[in-house]
Amino acid sequence: MNLSHYTKEFSYNLKLAYPVILGMLGHTLIGIVDNFMVGNLGSTELAAVSLGNSFIFIAMSVGIGFSTAITPLTAEADAEKNNKKLRSTFHHGLFLCSVLGVTLFIFTVLSKQIMYFMHQPKEVVDLASPYIDWVAFSLIPVIVYQGYKQFADGLSKTKYSMYAIFMANVVHIFFNYVLIYGIWIFPKLGIQGCFRNCYF
Repeated sequence: MNLSHYTKEFSYNLKLAYPVILGMLGHTLIGIVDNFMVGNLGSTELAAVSLGNSFIFIAMSVGIGFSTAITPLTAEADAEKNNKKLRSTFHHGLFLCSVLGVTLFIFTVLSKQIMYFMHQPKEVVDLASPYIDWVAFSLIPVIVYQGYKQFADGLSKTKYSMYAIFMANVVHIFFNYVLIYGIWIFPKLGIQGCFRNCYF
């Protein structure tokens, strides 16, 4: 067999894959931006955000991992031209993602008590605790978004989620900056600005 037999699908696969890759980088960029901007406030604030993000990362990984099951089911139904199965996959997947988002929010908020047994400085824990409360609530819309994203990926429409996460990063960076440092009509909220921006 010649090489073209193996490479004929490369361009199509790359076309599907690169928006997914960039979208995942977009997710990572949100955390990097938080650390970078909060780091200018001081080492205690940076430590608090980093500690809080470690709790959120675990919950986020569970939610994203769960939602990925929607993609192959959607792709299978789409290949079969089975609209009934496609609708069922979408509705059940979105419902389960919503339930999972609420569950992860509750467990993340409850699990923050573990910080007090991790021998972290009290001032870091005191700042990380409200951060976890704010960001944990955002897990609900994020996991629901993942349901939509994975469904679209299953239909080979991978660019829409990439556009969405890029727009989210632009908004995130803007409000992080103005709420943390205080620009124009926005008050200087410091680390509290990062909390509230993560919530919204």
